[in-house]
Amino acid sequence: MPRITRKTQKVFASGAANNGVIGSAADGTKVLSTDLVTLQAKAAYLTGLNAITISGQRLPPLEEIQALHYIETSQIAYVLQEGIPEYDTGTTYYQKSIVKAPGTTQLYSSLTDNNTGNALPTFGTNNTNWQSLTDFGTGAQSLTTNGYKIFPGGLIVQWGYANTLSTNPVTVTFPIAFPNGVLSMAHVNRLADVVTYFGASTLTNFTATIRQVDAASPFGANFNWIAIGY
Repeated sequence: MPRITRKTQKVFASGAANNGVIGSAADGTKVLSTDLVTLQAKAAYLTGLNAITISGQRLPPLEEIQALHYIETSQIAYVLQEGIPEYDTGTTYYQKSIVKAPGTTQLYSSLTDNNTGNALPTFGTNNTNWQSLTDFGTGAQSLTTNGYKIFPGGLIVQWGYANTLSTNPVTVTFPIAFPNGVLSMAHVNRLADVVTYFGASTLTNFTATIRQVDAASPFGANFNWIAIGY
């Protein structure tokens, strides 16, 4: 099959006021709605056309056939408009299924099969069923003097500028907390004859001490740092 040229998808019967709940006429009372969930609510929707016929000629109601096309084209139009569908608690996902957190540009990949109703984790972290991939918006980075970048898969790189001019050792707070752990840290001294020592680090901060070469006492100076974690 050749490549299909993208065309604008219109929603069939989007201007109609008489879309019928599938199976309602066969139950005895026609019910009208424009809500996709309501239109699909009766068991007849899953059974098929045979369950919604109401005459000897086995003709389904016009309103319900119209509603079927309304449902189908509404969902098609949503996917074409959204690009990547938002996560839905009622949809069953499988390994490598990709969804978007509702109202964001944050993407997740399913780690399990038969993944239904399992909540997405906080972006930048993973849980048993979902892995954070990437955020196409600006929320995954802060390109400032003290900033960070969250990469697909949850790797986080943070950086900053600090000094020991007023206190030594100094406690430096990360721009954002590492959700799980700090893997590695490095620094660059602004002066040639000083040495920076990293002390204890947590998910939210670290301590640093600066001393002059061959000197035992702390020394006030500036330094740049970088930390990698997840």
